[in-house]
Amino acid sequence: AALAKRDRVRLKYFDVIYHLTADIAKEMAGELGPEIIETVVGRAEVKDVFKSGKRDKAAGLLVTEGTIKKGLYARLTREDVIVSKTTIASLRRFKDNVDEVRAGMECGVVLADTNDVKAGDMLEVFEIEERERTL
Repeated sequence: AALAKRDRVRLKYFDVIYHLTADIAKEMAGELGPEIIETVVGRAEVKDVFKSGKRDKAAGLLVTEGTIKKGLYARLTREDVIVSKTTIASLRRFKDNVDEVRAGMECGVVLADTNDVKAGDMLEVFEIEERERTL
C-alpha cells in the first residue's frame, strides 16, 4: 500500500481471477462504468473470537491504525488472502454499542454474512466512493 501511494498506482482487490480479467477487458474496451474508489479508514488485528448469539461470532479486535466504524465495508484477510468482504454489523467497546473505535483501543465486532473469523486474522475497514470516469 505504501509503494502504491508513493508511485501513485491504483491498487484494486479481486477475490476471483475472472473478476480481474473481466475488469481489464472492460477497461481496454472503454466500457467501464463509474470508477470505484476504496479509501481505507482503519485496520485491526483479530485477537480472539467469541460466540455472539446462537449463530454469530464476535471478533475481539485491537485497532492498529485509523478507526473502525460501524456500518462500513470490511475486508477480512488471513495470511494475506481475502477470506471475506463484508460489512460491520455491530461494534462494541466493553458492553456498550459505539459508532467508532480509534487506533490503540480494543473492541468487539460482528461481521455481516460471515462467521469464518480466527485469531490472527486482519480486518481492513474502508469506504467506497463512485466517481465518473474522465479521459
